[in-house]
This record gives sequence, structure tokens and C-alpha cells, in this order.
Amino acid sequence: MANTLKNKLHISINNHNTIIHIIKFTLAFLIGWAVTSLFPQSRSQWIMISIAVVMGSSSVIGLQMNKALLRAAGTLLGGSLGLITFLSPGNSMLFFIMLCFTASFFAWFSRKFEKKNYVASLGMITFLIITYNSNHSLSIAGLRVLDTLIGISISLIISRFIFPVTSKNAIHRLTQNIADAISTFTVAIFIERQERRNNPKFLKIDSQITEAMLKQRNIIDAILFSSGDNEQLKQCTMTLLRFGRAIYHYILFIDTALWENRIEQAGHAEHMQAAIQPFMQKLSDILLQHDIQEDQLESTCNTLQHEITHFTKHLQTTEFNDKEQERQHAIQFALRRLVFCIRTVITANNTLLKLD
Repeated sequence: MANTLKNKLHISINNHNTIIHIIKFTLAFLIGWAVTSLFPQSRSQWIMISIAVVMGSSSVIGLQMNKALLRAAGTLLGGSLGLITFLSPGNSMLFFIMLCFTASFFAWFSRKFEKKNYVASLGMITFLIITYNSNHSLSIAGLRVLDTLIGISISLIISRFIFPVTSKNAIHRLTQNIADAISTFTVAIFIERQERRNNPKFLKIDSQITEAMLKQRNIIDAILFSSGDNEQLKQCTMTLLRFGRAIYHYILFIDTALWENRIEQAGHAEHMQAAIQPFMQKLSDILLQHDIQEDQLESTCNTLQHEITHFTKHLQTTEFNDKEQERQHAIQFALRRLVFCIRTVITANNTLLKLD
């Protein structure tokens, strides 16, 4: 019952964050639309496009800042090369040379800086817009750059001052999402005894976990734009990502070991499956507790350690064959590692929440 209430509260919070982002996104477009009325109608669409690109990339201010800088860099680089071409004598051979140089430069840039290849794409687009525009004029090049910078500025001002989503808050929310998904996965596999192989339900859960972890990794690049102790925030994020992934992989490992027992029709497969259920139920409950404090850490880990002891004693009187015994030892190792990973994640999460 308590877990159900927590899940409903978590869904409510996620919906609340979504509504706030929708409001901010819409407000930015309304401001952008108002600003475009000050510019020639045929040239003002780049303000709106920049808002869509920057605010649509993420709700996290750090990621938006990163996207804004990449967009500004691409626009300025492409605009500069387009301006040089525009101011050069009207010669087809010269334009051909500049086109080859620009294409080669941005191709090199995209390979050299793969995480920043958006600069290359946008830079080449800006260059072509300026040089291939049917109404060649210096004002077109200037307005193209100006519109982009205005759109970026509107996006960042809205994101920074209206219910800002900081890297710290985003990391904490993603950690909760990952823990909830792993808890759901654990209950379905070990308590409800559902088969995950070729099951669309588990493919969806795996996708949710993987996507949330990928978002955490992307935020690491945006921590540079966070206020406070950026280095400690980065370390906390890397710890949460590394050990959150380890928790998921150890659970997969245990499920695989038990599955191998079943397909080989091992004599004590069901016995081992039943023995591990209490640990997995406790683990699932702990994953749903997002507010475990430092003074509760030892008792939480001791609860899991007690279940490992119970699991070991439960199987001591059973005579396993060599393969079963090998898997039992491997599962015991994975259980101990799970306790260590849970301890590390709780500690890192509490450290994260204390950061300014």
C-alpha cells in the first residue's frame, strides 16, 4: 500500500514537472513571436527555430546552455565563412573554393569533436543559407546571426528564472526514476516470477532504465554550467550512474543464473528461487525509499545482509551438483555486491542533496 502511494506521488511530481516545462516552452514562444514583429516577417523565423532547438533539447538549464553555446558557435562560424564568401568578388571559381574549404572544415570538425558535431551541421547550414539566398545582402547574414542569438537569449532567460531545473535536481529525479524502474523489474522477476525473455514488458522497463542512465551521462557534460561545487556534483553523478548500473546488472546476472538452473532442470532450481525471494523483496522496498538518511544507512544495509545470511543458511542443508553449487556461490557474491552498491548509491545521493 505504501509503495503504491509512493508511486502515485512520484507520477504526480513527474506530471507537475511536465506541466511546468510546457508552460515555459509556450511562454518562450509567445515572447519570441512578440519579438519577431519587430523584424521583417521573412527573416524572423530563426528566433522561433532557436527557441525550439534550445528549449526542446532538454528542460535542464545546464543542457540548454550547452545546446545554446553549440548553436551560437555553429551560427557564428557558418555566418563568418558565409560573410567572407559574400564579400569576395563574384567569381564562380572562388565560390567553389570556399564551398570546398567550408565543407572540408566542418567535416573535419565533426570527426574531431564528435560530441560537438551539431556545430558542424548548423555551421554548414548557416553558410549555405547565406550564400545561396536569392536576395544576397549583408543584412541577411547579420539578421540570421542576430535572430539566432535573440532566440537563444529568450530560451535561457525563461529557463533560468522561471522554475529552473538544475543539473542537481535533474540527476536526483533521474536517480529516483532508475530506482523505481529497477524495483518494478525486481518484483516482476523474482516475486511474481514472470519470464523476462522475449517479453515486451521487460523490454520497455529496460528501455526506461537505459534512457534514464543515458540522460544522467549527458548531464555530466552540462555540470560545467552549474553553480556551486561542480567537481563534487560531477563525482556524485558518476557514482550514482556507475553503481546504479551495477545494481541493475547484478540483478540481471542473478536472474540469468536462476534461469540456467531452470532450463537445465536442476533438481533444486525452485528451492533456490524461493530462498532468494525475501532478499529481493527487501531490495525492492529499499529502492522505492528515496529519502533514506545517513543514520538509517547501517540498519538498511544490515537488513539486506540478514537476508543474505538467511539465504545461505537456507541452502546449507541442500546437496547441489557442481553446476548448481557454482551458481549458488556466484549468486551469493552478487548479493553481497548489491548491498555494497546500495550503500554507495544512498551515500552519494545524500551527498548530492547537501550540495548548494
